[in-house]
Amino acid sequence: MEIIHVNNKNREIYLSNANPCVMALGFFDGVHLGHQQVINKAKQIANEKKLTLACMSFFPHPKEVLKKGEEPVQYLM
Repeated sequence: MEIIHVNNKNREIYLSNANPCVMALGFFDGVHLGHQQVINKAKQIANEKKLTLACMSFFPHPKEVLKKGEEPVQYLM
């Protein structure tokens, strides 16, 4: 597993070197059964298309960014 932190300074480098992939995108604050289904479905599609599987999670929770602290977000982990 490789963890990549993309920011404004390195974004263009990663974009220029990017290969097609299938991505499970979400807020994975603990991989419960629902999250596992999302990741497994992405894995199935990646295998069918012979592409790399990637998972992207957000932190902090998007609600914290968009609502700017109006509602406290309860994290599983």
